[in-house]
Amino acid sequence: MRYQLDDQGRVRFLEHGHRFPDNILRVTQSYDRSGRLTGMTVRQTGFAGRVLDVRGTFDARGRSVKETGFRAPGMGTPLRAYLRAAPDNVRC
Repeated sequence: MRYQLDDQGRVRFLEHGHRFPDNILRVTQSYDRSGRLTGMTVRQTGFAGRVLDVRGTFDARGRSVKETGFRAPGMGTPLRAYLRAAPDNVRC
């Protein structure tokens, strides 16, 4: 897991993912200055090629308001399922 902090020590971007022998998952979460989730990008490839390449935006209450990009057939998992919490030693 990688993250970038702003000058106040709060997380602005959080990246995580997995590497398996035949697929790669990469998730980037972005936060505003108040520590609220504003967007996320999920990219996943498999042995057959691109599976997910989706960008989602969230409102101030954390509700998904827009999603754009590519989803392979059968890939209906909500973006929120890919969210991960920031490490305990940093704040959003």
